[in-house]
Amino acid sequence: MRHRALIAIIETGSGPGGSAYACLPCARDYAKTSLAPEWIGETIAHTEAVRLAWDEEGDGDPAPSP
Repeated sequence: MRHRALIAIIETGSGPGGSAYACLPCARDYAKTSLAPEWIGETIAHTEAVRLAWDEEGDGDPAPSP
């Protein structure tokens, strides 16, 4: 998946948490639901801005973040 947005932060009681990501179209759909976190709009906007910058530079698919 070339561009993805963070849609959930999974917290656990005693162990490490995790994160859930979705492609931009799916993230936009999820943001319309009552289950979406308040910050999801900012995350989608940031992902779209980064996507536009990469597309303008023509650098291709960026390496995934650790």
